[in-house]
Amino acid sequence: MPYLQNHAGLLLLLAAAARAFTRPPALAARGQALQRVRMADAASAAAPGSTVPATITAARIEAAVRETRGRHTAESARQIYALFDPFTREQVPVKVALRGALPPDLPGGAYLRIGPNPRPGRKEPGFLDADGMLLSIVIRPPEERADHCLFSSAWVRTAGFQKEEAAGGDLFQGTLGAAPRGWPVLAAVINNFVRGKQAVKDTCNTAVSYHAGKILALMEQCRPSEVRVSKTGELRTIKALSDLNGSIPFDPLTGGALGAHSRVDPSTGEKIAVSYATGGPGQGPPTARHDVWNAKGKLTHSVTVPLPAPIMIHDLAITPSLSVIFDLPLTVRIEKAFLDRFLVEYEKDTPGRLGLLPRYASSSNQVQWFDVEAGVVLHACNAYHDAQGRVVVQAFRAVPADPTAYIAKFTPAFPYQWILDPATGRCVEERYLSDTPTEFPNMSPHMHGREASYCYALSLSSAGGVIDGQPVTPYRMPQESPRFDSLVKVDLKRGGIAQQFHLPRHSLFVSEPIFVHRSQGLFRVQGSVHPLCVRAYLAPQLPLL
Repeated sequence: MPYLQNHAGLLLLLAAAARAFTRPPALAARGQALQRVRMADAASAAAPGSTVPATITAARIEAAVRETRGRHTAESARQIYALFDPFTREQVPVKVALRGALPPDLPGGAYLRIGPNPRPGRKEPGFLDADGMLLSIVIRPPEERADHCLFSSAWVRTAGFQKEEAAGGDLFQGTLGAAPRGWPVLAAVINNFVRGKQAVKDTCNTAVSYHAGKILALMEQCRPSEVRVSKTGELRTIKALSDLNGSIPFDPLTGGALGAHSRVDPSTGEKIAVSYATGGPGQGPPTARHDVWNAKGKLTHSVTVPLPAPIMIHDLAITPSLSVIFDLPLTVRIEKAFLDRFLVEYEKDTPGRLGLLPRYASSSNQVQWFDVEAGVVLHACNAYHDAQGRVVVQAFRAVPADPTAYIAKFTPAFPYQWILDPATGRCVEERYLSDTPTEFPNMSPHMHGREASYCYALSLSSAGGVIDGQPVTPYRMPQESPRFDSLVKVDLKRGGIAQQFHLPRHSLFVSEPIFVHRSQGLFRVQGSVHPLCVRAYLAPQLPLL
């Protein structure tokens, strides 16, 4: 049974449709009102009793971004470039010697990582358009532990992968490599419909999840693939385009979609996910679909929530009774492609909202919306109810510099917190928890929905693109990339960074930190944190433990 879940890369739905688009006047008015509210509340940014030091201002965050970019060098670009060197073949399970002893209370299991990995001979302009490849490290239980682990890798045999394998060559064209243009996206979608019989290739290259005995390889704008890993390290795709026993509704554009990330309630074993539809052909207006599966994997509740704009929702947070929906203005407007503009843009003048939806809601009318400052959240950390009945939401928030910055360029994110008061319908506080650029947060899964002291994340020392003639990737997109070389422990109660671990030179992290549970007492959850890193001066054909 795998006990680890990894993220690698985003793939957005991109298809063709022509319709008029304007920013609704109601959104503009709401943004102006929100700006006045935030200015009035600026003097009371700290929560009562908070021990957080001076408020971290937007100017300080902008300075931190400049400092991070200023540390980008040709050497760091070369190291990042090495990370994009793909595996040229699948790896059958092979023994890899351990460098030192593993903790005796580390349970056995499989460490799974997934990411885009183009097949040999395939020319992908966009890295995130490539087929998903699973990497597995199998560790035996303590009583059977040897001096080695088992490493293996395999492409996910998605429906698109199988079609191309049968055809003996490429059928599909990617879309993310087209940024910042839109016409190539339209051409790719038409090609995919004609040659591949599906508008979007189900690359399943973004995330891995485990629930109710099923391992899913995911990409948020297609159906997942069910995969399996054996105790001997063998990786196998057992079902492509899975609808999870009819729980993922069909749509003619994507075939059906499931969110890249989900949450499992530690008390009930329920899995909760939010999936989005951008309003493309056959999809109707933009929506967010909220699904709940019980501990046995049966869908028990599903509600579709209308949205005012077609936005990308990559993650969610949960409390024991509510789900947090991030309605933030990273939009996916299909009609922009007809103007030769890329579909995905950050619309800074469109206000943001956070929604609280009861877990067992029977109607979209039950969601309560809270106006918040605009920004982008790819990854949430946690949410919980405080002693005053308010909902505290913690995530990593970024503010892109311009509309097209998020796809072509890298925008650092920072730990952030909102406090939502259901009694007044207002966000009474939002503030940065740290000015350290970080991404890929994780924490003990036993603390989801409960107040936690810490979360763990990767921090970057630099970020940038081509420098002194040295590119950071061999692809057209992305043009920039971060250099994740330290692990941080974020203090969620007081703010700031509690601890930071730096990797040796030439070593970089390639997966988010994973919390592996050891024991749980009445007041404390214990475990260990396990990120994956590689030596970046060589092509990373084998991971180092």
